[in-house]
Amino acid sequence: MSCCAASEPNCFRSWGWGSPMRVVLLTYHFLPRIGGVELATHSLALALWKAGVELTVVAPQRTPHLPVPYRIVPLRRIRGLPRWGAAWWTLWQLWRRERFQVLHAQMLYPAGADAAAFARWIGVPLVLSAQGADILTYEPLRYGLRLKRSNARRIARALRRAGALTYHSVEMARELAREAAPHTPMLLFLPNGTWTEHFRGYDRQQLRRDYGLQPTELVFITVARNSPIKGIDILLQAARRLAERIPHGWRLWVMGRGMERLRAELPDVPVELLGEMPTESTPEGMPLHPPTEMVRRLLAADVFVAPALSGGFELACAEAAAAGLPIILARTNGASDMVRLYGAGVVVPPADPEALAQAMAHMYECPERRLQQRQCALKMAQVLDWNVLARRCCRIYQRLVERAGKQR
Repeated sequence: MSCCAASEPNCFRSWGWGSPMRVVLLTYHFLPRIGGVELATHSLALALWKAGVELTVVAPQRTPHLPVPYRIVPLRRIRGLPRWGAAWWTLWQLWRRERFQVLHAQMLYPAGADAAAFARWIGVPLVLSAQGADILTYEPLRYGLRLKRSNARRIARALRRAGALTYHSVEMARELAREAAPHTPMLLFLPNGTWTEHFRGYDRQQLRRDYGLQPTELVFITVARNSPIKGIDILLQAARRLAERIPHGWRLWVMGRGMERLRAELPDVPVELLGEMPTESTPEGMPLHPPTEMVRRLLAADVFVAPALSGGFELACAEAAAAGLPIILARTNGASDMVRLYGAGVVVPPADPEALAQAMAHMYECPERRLQQRQCALKMAQVLDWNVLARRCCRIYQRLVERAGKQR
């Protein structure tokens, strides 16, 4: 059964609201494209719909026929009209018909900048959700939208017009507050999450047998696209160093888009390139994430490694927690604060293969510690369930609308 089939209480009725809140979510990153922001936006929209929000997603024209339960309104593209103009036209038509109560944009630029200008014009409360590259930078790789001055100006202007900003990490919150100053919007923690129900009902030992794993063999796994910012080259260097200390009894699964290009660079150590998992759909035709093979691999593994050099809260970290995996990650990873808070793993310096190798060796040598961190990861995953995050998002909407009502 699809994840949208489960019944969730209407959060607005439980808080005494007479009718669902009308929210428009503007995004330029959406299905059928598959990426972290696209999947996170769809999952949040689905969870908000389940929570009782009267939700409309305004997205590019390629997405109008997806079999999802929430409403999608494609951007009205007119020849010669720029995307911001198409967004304004589409939002204005919705505003005339429905008088939505909150405008929520995913990514600070370009969707956030376009939404901020429109929200200021009509006076509707605005939520902006940062995702990573739109607010964080990593100078050595020229990563980050704000490295371009024109983008930085537009992002800062949008932040100063928002009623609420959501963030994944302390570093992200710090940058948002600095760029929004002297304006002081509400800053609220809203990480990316996962559907924890997808990880239930499996026999872990049977999965390990299916993959040909020995009972005492330790499996490290990473899930990412092959991009320099994801730090996969750092992980392979760490694997080589780990093999010098511990030659046998472990393996590393590397899963994700573009990993086949690494075959020529593989060290002579037990590393398996699994490639990108095929996309899946529910019986109703709705995109299913995470796909079953990813869930099975995560449940069969022992430790998750996330060597990303910068970015937001990776979906794969939430999925690893739902599988009960201790997480080794760089402190620049958007999930590092939660891993540290819950004691669900080890945080290491970024771009440091030696520190990463030491953390992996420690995981191998300390099974009792792994077991403790496994329980902590499962507790962390409960907070990261999309249904829980949707209720958190509902509270953000409620506070904004109530504040707007007092100011009238």
